[in-house]
Amino acid sequence: MVAPVAMNPFRRWVVLDEGEEYRVGEFDWLRSPRIRYDDLIAFRTSAEDPRAASARAVPEARRFLSWARFPFFRITERATGVDVEIIDARYAVEADAPFGALSVTLPR
Repeated sequence: MVAPVAMNPFRRWVVLDEGEEYRVGEFDWLRSPRIRYDDLIAFRTSAEDPRAASARAVPEARRFLSWARFPFFRITERATGVDVEIIDARYAVEADAPFGALSVTLPR
């Protein structure tokens, strides 16, 4: 996916789907090289993890995943339960983003 960046017609946000990973980078018409992955962020999609499957069953997560095109999961074990962050790489790379991310807490 290649998407525009606000306020700069020469830059684009790039998400490459490589099966198990998404690679996030930037395309810029005015730089050389035009595609940069210096700040490469590669995510394991973790879709097959049983904890991700449990999070997907939560109604709020089902709604989020119905429109997410590049979802990935970050899973954190805590004493109180399991936090599953579902993030759509089109919009965010962090779970605390104002849009494009959802956090689900599963009980132990």
